[in-house]
Amino acid sequence: MNPRPPDTFPDREMEAILGCLGAEALGKAAGNPNPEGEAKIDAEELAAYLEGRLDARRRREVQHRLRESAPARAQLAEMLASVRGTEYGESLLAQAETRPSRFPFFPALVSLLSPRVLAPLAAAAVFAIVAVSSFVYAQDWERRALERSASLADRGEFAQAREALVPVLSRAKPSSPTHKKAETQLESLFRQEGRSYDTKGDYAGAARVYEEGAQTVKHDEDLWTRAAQAQWKDAREKRNLPAEHFVAPADSRKPSLTPAEARSIEQALREALRIDPKYLPALKTQAQVEIESGRLDDAQRTLGAAQAEAPRDPEVLNSLGRLFAAKGQTQEAERCYEKALQAAPDYPDAHANLARLFEAQGQPQRAAPHQKKLEEKNLGNLFQ
Repeated sequence: MNPRPPDTFPDREMEAILGCLGAEALGKAAGNPNPEGEAKIDAEELAAYLEGRLDARRRREVQHRLRESAPARAQLAEMLASVRGTEYGESLLAQAETRPSRFPFFPALVSLLSPRVLAPLAAAAVFAIVAVSSFVYAQDWERRALERSASLADRGEFAQAREALVPVLSRAKPSSPTHKKAETQLESLFRQEGRSYDTKGDYAGAARVYEEGAQTVKHDEDLWTRAAQAQWKDAREKRNLPAEHFVAPADSRKPSLTPAEARSIEQALREALRIDPKYLPALKTQAQVEIESGRLDDAQRTLGAAQAEAPRDPEVLNSLGRLFAAKGQTQEAERCYEKALQAAPDYPDAHANLARLFEAQGQPQRAAPHQKKLEEKNLGNLFQ
């Protein structure tokens, strides 16, 4: 804003400023000389005082000289008069009019501009900037760690992908969304790696990965169940039985699991059922292990619990057929296999078990449709 000409500045406003400086200042402003010859304050120092640029010691010295010296106060009055008509001068005048006591507005003005006030404000501002910056950086770092882990997993580098999540899991609060997201991603990594071994037919490797995941993540019944299923597949493959299908061997009454194998598999299943006693995949696998280790009464109880959860589940019905076949109850076995096919007409395990059941009874004509169904799906080996 451009200064206004002095003649347009009301005399009462000038008097309001000078009134804050004492009678001597008024006299000096009116043209009275300095009879005592007192020294004035350096103009630069006076300006620095008015603008709040002095340190505490120098500010106290200037304030003392203003209190004790009329010429010094008159000098300050002249300095104020020079800013008449400016926005800055008007603001000082307004303060002088509302607070007419001696030196009322200088301490307030200086206190607002002084290091004592500015320093804490600056420190608070710096702290806020640092805190916000740290938070933003932490959020960005965690996001990048999660993205890097996912990228490594896409390339099949699962061990490195898990390592990328370790800093996030160790630094983030367990209750934070970031920690939960990292934990979910870690569970997914163990499943992905386990499936990669499953796909290659390395069931022992899959079992190892799933079990490591279950021990790392904790409270995950699915990983424990997958570990048990992988062990079960590995044991069946060693006996040239279909690893991916619950199909009866040629002699369905003969156990196909050793006690040691059954114990190892059931140890993982106990962990899964301890977490969730009604977890259906664990119950179905438990029943299969009990049937193949010759513990048919235990299997019947387990399948009863599974049926309570899923009465029309084709895998449960197929396992019931296997149970009755192992007991020599062929009609009940046939009925269960048929029910499984009603629930899932293309279910290969039930087709294979029915075909084997009819062949064992000397009814190849009844076995033929089920054999054909398997051959259409390139699963004819299930019957051999």
